[in-house]
Amino acid sequence: MSDMEREVLGAILFQPEENEAYLETLTADDFFDPRNRAVFSAVKKIKAKGLVPDLPTVTEFLPDYRTYLTGLVVKSVVVNMDMHVQMLKDRAAKRKLAQEMKRFMDELQDPLKSADEIAASAVEKFTSLFTASRERTITEQAISEVDLLTARAKRGESQIKTSLQAINDISDMLEQPDYTIIAARPAAGKTALMLQIAVDMALQRKKALIFSLEMTPEQLIERMIARFTGIPNRKLRKGKIYDDDWEKIAKAVDLISSLPIKIDEEARTAEEIYAKALKVAKQEGVDVVFVDYVQFISTKEKFVRKNDEIAKVSKTLADIKAKLHVPVIALAQLNRAAEAQDEPSLANLKESGQLEQDADNVLILWDDDEYVSDGAMQYVELYIRKYRNGETGKKKLAFNKDKQEFWDVVEK
Repeated sequence: MSDMEREVLGAILFQPEENEAYLETLTADDFFDPRNRAVFSAVKKIKAKGLVPDLPTVTEFLPDYRTYLTGLVVKSVVVNMDMHVQMLKDRAAKRKLAQEMKRFMDELQDPLKSADEIAASAVEKFTSLFTASRERTITEQAISEVDLLTARAKRGESQIKTSLQAINDISDMLEQPDYTIIAARPAAGKTALMLQIAVDMALQRKKALIFSLEMTPEQLIERMIARFTGIPNRKLRKGKIYDDDWEKIAKAVDLISSLPIKIDEEARTAEEIYAKALKVAKQEGVDVVFVDYVQFISTKEKFVRKNDEIAKVSKTLADIKAKLHVPVIALAQLNRAAEAQDEPSLANLKESGQLEQDADNVLILWDDDEYVSDGAMQYVELYIRKYRNGETGKKKLAFNKDKQEFWDVVEK
């Protein structure tokens, strides 16, 4: 193992410019021998200063390693540098895996930890090990941006279309890795709006992962059936189903079954949600993550204040966005103070200002005083209180409670 490490380092010192690309591929942790880790760290620091990390320069940086460095260059003949570097990284990954396995076995002996806690921790650790990738260079990032701009130019308008023009106007939040909060007071329709967006995206074959902490999967599917069949949701709940309705229900269930939607009701903590999101992304692929809702999520870490716990939850959701590079849409409640106001504000996000700080976009559903709600129809305003890529404002919507569906309201 050490011989291979020395050969790779020797090749880098002997021909630093020809082997410059490997400085981006390798990390100090890829080397087992502490001396080799020290040498590679020095090479990286020298390169960061704009100097050439050849033998004389590195020797000046590490004078106590003079003899060792000279010996590295003597053994600098590497037939296949790509293969050697890949083998080094593979061995480093196996060492990390062995360390995690040992930690995992130690945790199994801890009587204070439940099997679920240990399993969630193991999934998170192992998933992060195997999904980790090296940091991209600025050149690679620039090329990625050019590819993105080219794709946008070719397709013209937004690729994702929902059944709501109010959402289509800000649909870039569904196409890029944005962390979006949809907030409202209880029973205002935030779950219905989330589900409508998720289904609309799934109809376009976008893979949606929904973490439902408030409602069961069956309850969410019942709402989908109401939307697709037109059978009032209240009748479905009470079992008032007529003979003619069953054919509609069967067709709706067939359609729902074909959608790339995964509903998870097991993950209850921020850590479990993070681990499950990474696992599903690795095994099945994910295009968008929904969470219903933030204030229901707990953490393994215990906090004295609820605000601090929500802050940890919010940071975890932002981490999912960054790790998977997909949009994350989370529901949240507004505090009671909002009820005494004419309009909602970001300060009304319940129990944590961290939500406002972490989120790229914040949408708030609010009762529309200009319209009188009539039976199953509820009129609301969708306030865009924070929008990373555009202007804030508000849109008028109508919420059909029977169909569990929002409609645009055309301004007269």
